[in-house]
Amino acid sequence: MDNGSQLSYTVLSIRELAEYVSHDVLTEALRAFMCSRDPSIERFVRNEAIKFAEELYGTTYVFLDKESWLQDELRILGIFTLAIATADFSGLSKSQHKKVFGHKSHGKTGPHRGVWLLGQFARADGVNPDTLSGKEMYSWVLQKLRRLREGSSGRALILECVPDLVPLYESYDFKVLPVDDSDKRLVTMYAIPEPSALLCIRHVREAGVAARRLEP
Repeated sequence: MDNGSQLSYTVLSIRELAEYVSHDVLTEALRAFMCSRDPSIERFVRNEAIKFAEELYGTTYVFLDKESWLQDELRILGIFTLAIATADFSGLSKSQHKKVFGHKSHGKTGPHRGVWLLGQFARADGVNPDTLSGKEMYSWVLQKLRRLREGSSGRALILECVPDLVPLYESYDFKVLPVDDSDKRLVTMYAIPEPSALLCIRHVREAGVAARRLEP
């Protein structure tokens, strides 16, 4: 986007980006990604994101700085990963379960349900949250998820985070999912996002313009 102090960027999956740049260039850009707040995310982006996409375990999306792109450089501002997973919802009450799964809240499905997993979600070091906020990044998660759901359905979105981040994700309408595991150090959270058909229309339009600029 181009709006005052806001960064100018486009959002592409690494599969899409691989259509425009060589494997070596893509690998170099991912290995340059730094996230000192969460070294595990940094390691994933640098060492595993491409393999996960190739083996269809999950897709990583990158926020790509457009100004750097115009100078034939790849600068990744942030990332998120979406994948298919399962989660145990047996800790929910009957009313909560019905609210989450509607008329499929009972029957032979069991406590484990197929879900979408927000596996990684982070800004790169040096990117000011005032110019690329977590809320704005999450709006892109919802937009990509909406397209995935249109093609394959799926209601719940889950993530795992350290306890300190629970209030942050609660502000994104996530709720804590009770898990019967006293040794678990991460908190599992879930949401049932219902993205509006008009969500991020401006972002979509700008992403289309940016994508055309990436064409050789």
